[in-house]
Amino acid sequence: VMEKREEMRGKIQEKREEVREKIQEKRAEVREKIKDERKEFREGVAAERVATKEKLQADRVAAKAALQEKLKAVKDERKKQAVLRIETQVGELNSRLTAKLSDALVQLDAVAARIKTRIDSAAARGVDVAAANNAHAAALGKIAEARTVVAAQAAKTYTLAVESEATLKAKVGEARQMLRADLDNAHESVKAARAGLRAAATTLAQTPGAKEAGPSTASSTVTQ
Repeated sequence: VMEKREEMRGKIQEKREEVREKIQEKRAEVREKIKDERKEFREGVAAERVATKEKLQADRVAAKAALQEKLKAVKDERKKQAVLRIETQVGELNSRLTAKLSDALVQLDAVAARIKTRIDSAAARGVDVAAANNAHAAALGKIAEARTVVAAQAAKTYTLAVESEATLKAKVGEARQMLRADLDNAHESVKAARAGLRAAATTLAQTPGAKEAGPSTASSTVTQ
């Protein structure tokens, strides 16, 4: 009887070691895959930013030339320079804030990858992670949507619709209001992506048996 018990213990230990090794192998595979995906994503983002920047610069040059042509109708030289300065400031503000939103999305991608690692780790232990996977997929969809919105916003130019000297002030106000509304929309899309990741992290945390894969780090990053 003792020999059988020892034999059984040995088999159980071997099984545990086998499972542990499989989990470690799975984690290594997931980490390597995530590493490759991050590299591809960073390279893609860098290339996209260069292309967007070049297009934006070209658009701004064309817009400024068109604005200068329209400003010929304005006699007050100080007003002309003020309008040109404001037009430049609006464009620079849009570029600066959309760059920050793009950086935020890169950070959310990193958080999504960490959550996915935890989900896969739980799945390797036999945990039912269907709900967590669905929430994670939904979050990735939100991130993709936000990236589209932010990219479109970054590519926008705001040319002041100069009609006459009398309407200059009103047109400047309209351009600023439009920029503010557009930036708010882009910011809301990033907030929605962050909320989606928070929901994915929470779903995983509430999944029975997934404690070891808990989103302690991921969730704290998502809420920042």
